[in-house]
Amino acid sequence: MRNFTLLQKTLIVIGALVIFLALLIFTAPEPTGTAQLSWNANTEPDFAGYKIYYGDSPRSANCPPGGYAHNITVGNSTSHTVKELSAGKTYYFSITAYDTAGQESGCSSEVSKQVSVSSDASAVTKFTYAIKNKISALWKK
Repeated sequence: MRNFTLLQKTLIVIGALVIFLALLIFTAPEPTGTAQLSWNANTEPDFAGYKIYYGDSPRSANCPPGGYAHNITVGNSTSHTVKELSAGKTYYFSITAYDTAGQESGCSSEVSKQVSVSSDASAVTKFTYAIKNKISALWKK
């Protein structure tokens, strides 16, 4: 067994700490936040569910899909929390309704949210979905 000097032991410990910290920094997941969405129920007799369209840039085309990067089918639920949104980015959201024949409405008005890691401070609390495809949003302070 080899005897290490105090200087060699110190360098080994420092080297191990540097490697550990580098692994921790370069493998740490990106901070994420959420957007809590809710809206008034559609009351049409052939209503089947909703889709949420969203992305990190505003709507850029006819909707659906409107140029959004993502969509989520949420069934007939009138609320949904969109998770794993990158902190520091602004996300844009629109909602559509679809009927039992699979026909989808046009998109609602667009709302946006800048995501923070603790996103409770600015969560969307209410959407109003109307026949004219308009959404209004109330934000918590």
